[in-house]
Amino acid sequence: MNTKYWTLLLTSNDLDQTRQWSVSQRFLKWCVLALLALAILLIFICVDYFRISGHQAEIDRLNEKNKILEQRFSEINAKLLTSETQVDKVQSMAIKLDLITSVDQSENDLDLKFDQDELVPGNNLEPHLQKSKPERDPFQFLKNLFGFKVLNNAQGSYWTMDTSVFDGVEYRIENLEKKAQLTETKLSDLWSRLSEKKDILISTPSISPVRGTWLSSRFGYRIDPFTGQKTLHRGLDFAGATGTPVYSTGQGIVSYAGFDSGYGKVVSIDHGFGLVTRYAHLSKIYVKLGDKINRGIRIADVGSTGRSSGPHLHYEVRKNGIPVNPKNYILTSETI
Repeated sequence: MNTKYWTLLLTSNDLDQTRQWSVSQRFLKWCVLALLALAILLIFICVDYFRISGHQAEIDRLNEKNKILEQRFSEINAKLLTSETQVDKVQSMAIKLDLITSVDQSENDLDLKFDQDELVPGNNLEPHLQKSKPERDPFQFLKNLFGFKVLNNAQGSYWTMDTSVFDGVEYRIENLEKKAQLTETKLSDLWSRLSEKKDILISTPSISPVRGTWLSSRFGYRIDPFTGQKTLHRGLDFAGATGTPVYSTGQGIVSYAGFDSGYGKVVSIDHGFGLVTRYAHLSKIYVKLGDKINRGIRIADVGSTGRSSGPHLHYEVRKNGIPVNPKNYILTSETI
């Protein structure tokens, strides 16, 4: 079968200047089809370009709205965390009041803390933000080739917030409300009981014995700095400058004021109800045996007498003769 050819002749008035080009009919058909396909592709790209460009304003609006929502959520979350902390402090105070006044009420009744495993992380928004991505465009390479760079911006990803995060916040708020209500009920009941025990309240140690110092040793087992052996440290050590005032932590009667080989200059106050406080390693003592002392009265000064490695106050609380943790008997802001 003979192949048909198409010939194009170009000539001028000078007959010697004649040019011709011959192409096969099959090749010509393929060229026409290719041009048609390219025209269709360009039409599609243009339509797609104007379609996506039309959504750019909406995408920008969503991005701006998401930024505002994220900021609002951060503010709400911060306030919620503050509220949770404040309620926890109130609850802790209630437990301490229950302990130091010997009210017949278990600590577990007041322990209304959240299950931390169920809470939404406080200040981490990332798990609750989903990044929306455009579907992969098979023609993106050709679009870039032809210079449609704006399409990349128009199809740019944007953040959307997972609505489940609001469920988590709502859960926390509901639990906080319940916790606050229960704590309020407990405190109201506690207050009514404490009103009947004014003598206990006045006498029970409840403030820090010193101010402007720092806690150098806690209650519990530790390595003795002199013997190197593990022994029970029966109180709290407050490191401070010699001469720092020492105050009575509750109303009571001075049961001892003098010198002890281990404690150095020491003052003991009997608060009644089985409670005794001891203030040791003093530099000066301003009270004497039998004095009736009110809470907050200056009774001595910090020193380094007796078995001491430096200026500090050793403070003990004993209940029925047994040393207990003094931090449970400090309700002021100078707590540990």
